[in-house]
Amino acid sequence: MRPLSLATILVAECRHWSGYALFLSASGIRLTLIQSQRIGLYRGYMSKSTGRILPEDILHMIFCVLAQYRVSDGSHIAVASDVIPLVCKLWRAITHSHSVFWETVLIGERSTACGVRRKLALTGQRDLRVEVRTLELEPKFLDPVKPSYVDCVKALTEYSGRIKSIKIAGFGVEQTAVIAEAFSGNASLLEEVFVESIGKQWWDDSVMFNNIMPNVTHAIIVRAVVSLQGFDNLRTLRLLNQTQWMDYPDFMLRLSQLPQLECLELRMGKYDEWLGQDLFKGTIELDRLRELTVELCENNAVRLLSPIVFPDITRVDITIHSDNELFFGRFGAWCPHLRALTGSLRTAELAYEVHAGDHSVTLSWPEKPICISWTWNSEAAQDARARGQPGMYCDAMADLRNVTLLRITKLPDTIILHQREWRRILELLHRLEVLEVCVDAPRWQDQDLVEPDKDRWMACFIFAHFATLCEELARVEWVGDIRYWQGKVLLCPRLHTLASPYDWIRSDRTKRAYALCASTRLAAGMPTMSLCSATLSAVPRYDIIRKVYDFNDQFP
Repeated sequence: MRPLSLATILVAECRHWSGYALFLSASGIRLTLIQSQRIGLYRGYMSKSTGRILPEDILHMIFCVLAQYRVSDGSHIAVASDVIPLVCKLWRAITHSHSVFWETVLIGERSTACGVRRKLALTGQRDLRVEVRTLELEPKFLDPVKPSYVDCVKALTEYSGRIKSIKIAGFGVEQTAVIAEAFSGNASLLEEVFVESIGKQWWDDSVMFNNIMPNVTHAIIVRAVVSLQGFDNLRTLRLLNQTQWMDYPDFMLRLSQLPQLECLELRMGKYDEWLGQDLFKGTIELDRLRELTVELCENNAVRLLSPIVFPDITRVDITIHSDNELFFGRFGAWCPHLRALTGSLRTAELAYEVHAGDHSVTLSWPEKPICISWTWNSEAAQDARARGQPGMYCDAMADLRNVTLLRITKLPDTIILHQREWRRILELLHRLEVLEVCVDAPRWQDQDLVEPDKDRWMACFIFAHFATLCEELARVEWVGDIRYWQGKVLLCPRLHTLASPYDWIRSDRTKRAYALCASTRLAAGMPTMSLCSATLSAVPRYDIIRKVYDFNDQFP
């Protein structure tokens, strides 16, 4: 017996109504043979001779499954409660007798205030999930919002105390603000808020539910159109695709008033920078914070993270877009709490990548769930090769002075790192003892070399990276007079081991670069440096899983 399809079963019930058949097919719901057997559905149950219909309890179970899905034909969206009652009198009677089918109120292009009131009358006393959305492919951002949307929202006013989640999506910024402000009354049960605007316009923060939402715990806001004044008990706050018009002082003040916060995510554009240069005065203590995700330009990252204090177990994932224009200048401890967390750690990992023209350097600590990345484009990298990575001020975010083991996990295979790019990291590792290169050596072609003046005899990029690394480690400054010169190693004075678990570490090319570096450092009075062909970093590690947030994870 082949697996049965819910679409097949229900289309057999209403062969005359092709629209609902399409709805079921688009939903992609399938009932396997095992599932069919559990609820007594067999192909032979529906007799062609008798035309027997499915029992009401079976239909009820199927409708409960369908009620969880949304289906779109590209121009409008529907839920099960919009179409099931249209099939036949029996289906209408089943749905009208169970309020569970009406708990989702979807307001779209074809919705009317009268239709919304009719659905609300069938909800009984159930909690409501409200969605206001449009699927216009090219929305006219500057056009006023359609009156039907506002009328439908106003029809919900007397039911605002029963709304448990709300979603507004697909409108321009100004249109979203108008719809949000149309929600009035006290939302005493509201727990989840999702507002997504499109476009780049700026609009003043709008007030929703008179800012009386005492039980909101989860909020996702894509572009700033909703005031945070009414969110006093948030546990999850995700602010995505924010612009420079997001008010920095107001946001930091609101953040200081959210002691229950467990998850904070803030993402802004590469070139969106908060106006003004003032730092937030005081300290923001988030004692319950468990997840901190930040994607900002370097200035904004410093201004956000400087006053924040969070527990040691917080997962920290920071992405910084660098432009080499940090206005603070290079001084002081900019993010004291984050620096304090990293300052006590002995093991760090470094990953240098080049992908699609973007360069990135990532620092992570196996002992703590902390990951910090700096990114910049290739043009900025070429303009600032002599200075090292542009705008990458590692010491603004992290303290590497006590790191004794550095593990390099990724290196680019399209460019050779400049000596000064190595220096930019190594000059912060005052107590480094072991440098481990955990990168294999895939081959590349001669024509792929970006710097043709480099040693073309190198058959593999890893040898070029290792050679420039050794050259920088061997950099010695000679001081004194002509009668007595004294050598002073400028980088990593405690380094005594270079290691790798891969075979290239034992090659003649590697040994020649190592021997020159080791002899120079030894002549300058540094410890004897050895070359090790094994991994030395057997420490517990945390993995930071990065992903693009899926709005449907919490708002189906």
